[in-house]
Amino acid sequence: MPAGVIVPVHGFAPYLAETLDAVLAAEPAAVVVVDDGSSDDTAEVATQAGADLVVRQQPNQGKGAAVRAG
Repeated sequence: MPAGVIVPVHGFAPYLAETLDAVLAAEPAAVVVVDDGSSDDTAEVATQAGADLVVRQQPNQGKGAAVRAG
């Protein structure tokens, strides 16, 4: 049974598409990207790269909060 994947990110737009390509290649049940207060276009890149859900947190709350939000 495939598991879902939570990807917490902050300011990761330049690398996110490549990362999500690798995650999606594993055919997870769902991919949730949590944009933890990024000031770049991380959320938009996540959507375009195929994330099933993008959660945006403002302001940055840290990795633990991002994982819990996912």
